[in-house]
Amino acid sequence: MDLGWVDVLKLAATTGIITAVLTQGFTWLRERLTAAEKKRDVAGYLAMRLAVTLEAYASACQDLIAKNDNAEHLPDEQYPEWSVRLPELPPYPDDSDGWRALNRRLAARALEFRNRVAETQALIFGVLEYDEDDADDLVAEHACERGLEAYRLAVDLRKASGLDRAELVWNFPDLLEQKLVETRAVVAQRERERAETSARWAAERASQGEALATALAEREKFGTRSLPEVLEEIEQLRGSDDRR
Repeated sequence: MDLGWVDVLKLAATTGIITAVLTQGFTWLRERLTAAEKKRDVAGYLAMRLAVTLEAYASACQDLIAKNDNAEHLPDEQYPEWSVRLPELPPYPDDSDGWRALNRRLAARALEFRNRVAETQALIFGVLEYDEDDADDLVAEHACERGLEAYRLAVDLRKASGLDRAELVWNFPDLLEQKLVETRAVVAQRERERAETSARWAAERASQGEALATALAEREKFGTRSLPEVLEEIEQLRGSDDRR
């Protein structure tokens, strides 16, 4: 079919519009893909820096535990030279773009972890104001908990950002796990022993109270006799009852 000049112009105009729309669409798509890739790169870089910081903190927690396990006990001191201060968590990277690009759940965990370290340290100091006998176990348990929390967060940061797991020179995460299990077992056993001791003391006090009440009642019965005399009389009466 022969096309007139008008038809040719209409076809050209239509083709131009379609081409312009397609070009604009491809440009927009390319920009979106580029922005998404940049966001992943920025988030991945921050995740890597956070992971390294948290792994170092976890390792420092294991160092603290090892130091306390081998603390020197001077002859004139009641306790060994235990360190009761948790490792200091270094400042996080000041990267606003990275923080905005990072997964919000992971970002929240990282920010909350700093508060948890501070709260744990305050708890340790608070307990030690009243009881220093179990300072080593107290510090060990909390250092294990915070160290493992830091390491697990580092693992999740690496995984979410497509990074490889850290190549550890020594397996401090397993040491923290093992120490935590051991310490909790020791603490639980100590609590059971204290509960049993308290129960015995309570029973003894109750028994003594009953004996005293009986003695006082018998004293009323026997008049003005002294308490030792009354107790001796009670024992004699009990002995005669047993012989019966």
